[in-house]
Amino acid sequence: MTMTTVLNLKIGEAKATPRLWMEGEKLARAGMKIGARYSLVSPTTGRIELREVGSDHQGQTFTVSKRTRHGSLRPLMEIRSFALREVFQSHEKVRVAIRHGRIVITANHLETKMLERSRRLLDKLRRGASLACASLFHGFGILDKALHAGFKRSGLSAFVKVAVERESTYLNASLRVNPELWTDESVAVCSDIRDVDWSHNPPQCDVL
Repeated sequence: MTMTTVLNLKIGEAKATPRLWMEGEKLARAGMKIGARYSLVSPTTGRIELREVGSDHQGQTFTVSKRTRHGSLRPLMEIRSFALREVFQSHEKVRVAIRHGRIVITANHLETKMLERSRRLLDKLRRGASLACASLFHGFGILDKALHAGFKRSGLSAFVKVAVERESTYLNASLRVNPELWTDESVAVCSDIRDVDWSHNPPQCDVL
């Protein structure tokens, strides 16, 4: 039986070269045989693929080695290549999917979102653009007002992109007495936060 194995791994380093280390029964269940050799397919943006090749293959290969643990033989593999850093650059973590003699390495989705958010924030700061705030359990907007004032003292501008508050009295009061927090882009949500659907077009915010 051949299964699909998915690993979330951190890119390490060995002898000043980026590397990934994989080991265990999960590799065997994904079809990786001890002694098999793998070669890098031409890396693309955000993706590296390795495929099993024959013994006559010319060029760099990565061999599935073995180690005995608790009386059982386990496959292990070290992928040591500068391609890891060339393709994934600032990423520390990657997702490795293994099935039927193919190994596909892609960027970790959470880390990708974090890097995108950081780049977006830095770009806004350089341009002097207003920072978009997400305000959960908004209440009367007291915390948001203090945040807005603090940013202003530092030469930054900010506004409430989305505010969620269950009590309509509190939300109405904030809309009435805190006009500096709200813009045409703002979304006021009067709801229990558990009932809010974030699955479609979630707002892109810089501050939570």
